[in-house]
Amino acid sequence: MSDADIIKRLLVMLDLALVSNHEGEAENALFAVLREMGRRGMRAADLRGDAAELDTANEAIAQLVNENTALRGELERRDAQSTAVTPTWQQVGTAIADTKRTADWLLGLRGQGLAWLSDWEIGFMTDIATQWSGPLTSRQRPVFQRIVDRVCARTGLQPPA
Repeated sequence: MSDADIIKRLLVMLDLALVSNHEGEAENALFAVLREMGRRGMRAADLRGDAAELDTANEAIAQLVNENTALRGELERRDAQSTAVTPTWQQVGTAIADTKRTADWLLGLRGQGLAWLSDWEIGFMTDIATQWSGPLTSRQRPVFQRIVDRVCARTGLQPPA
């Protein structure tokens, strides 16, 4: 790859950075271009290409910018959907009245192949279902809740009341 090709690629990066929402990207890209040009003893006149090359590069940049915009929109849409589900998960979490029964329910779902639990989670739920008496400790409660919430979100099922 020629020096001019390397600098042209850096200029494309600069062009993309100019439309970015991240502060400093354009500045960093510009410095990278200038630094590489200096290392190679190049001037702006060395980068002149024919108009067709420039048009092709501009089209590619426009396409990348459009794809980037579409992907950002998709991320925002998914983020909006995930926050819309969060209150439902919180409602599920607050509905757990009987931890032993809920632990049995989770283990039953796992046994039916409806839910996946890690080996540690299986042991944790088995201990609660078979050996634990009384309320969960302040350290156990959020772990228990997180497992229940994950299984409920993935299966669409509710723990027993």
